[in-house]
Amino acid sequence: MDLRLSAEEQLLQVLGTERKADARRMLARMLLFGESVERPIGTLSGGERGRVALALILLKESNFLLLDEPTNYLDIPSRHAVESALLDYEGSMMIVTHDRYLLDTVCNRVVEVKGGKTKTFNGTFSEMKGRRPVEEIVQDADEYRVTSAFTNWVTNRRYIPGDKVLIAPAELKGFQWALDNNKLKKTGGRQRKKVRASDD
Repeated sequence: MDLRLSAEEQLLQVLGTERKADARRMLARMLLFGESVERPIGTLSGGERGRVALALILLKESNFLLLDEPTNYLDIPSRHAVESALLDYEGSMMIVTHDRYLLDTVCNRVVEVKGGKTKTFNGTFSEMKGRRPVEEIVQDADEYRVTSAFTNWVTNRRYIPGDKVLIAPAELKGFQWALDNNKLKKTGGRQRKKVRASDD
């Protein structure tokens, strides 16, 4: 990438200058909006640069991707954006990663390298290990501040006054007692969060 160009300018070199809307759409898909699209790539964070690079790769319409730890250093919404883009990719890909969730999400064949030997399995990582895959979703989570110490017995975690807690709708049941007893106070903050999908 030319670090002096903006993310939009870099994509337009591949797409053609008349396809600004397509460039913006692809960047938005990678959670890059507004000022982030117009600033020189050299001023973006490492995670933002990585997402611009992935957008470029996907636009070049190659039929094989080799990715080394593509979700490293990304926050949860960014990981979700990368997973979504890779799921829509129609070519083949080889991914080197320790991200087991990514393996379960986008891979249909796993090669485990262990002790100098390889083992190939047709299926997801969880299937290879004989585990049921964990179903996860991304939800908007409200931020709370702990006002009085308590233990969440669902997760077996202890909270002390001043702790900040993000609670998504799928997790509300586990925090209901603390909420009912005024152990938590909503701060007004909100973030996207990946949570285990409810079984009910």
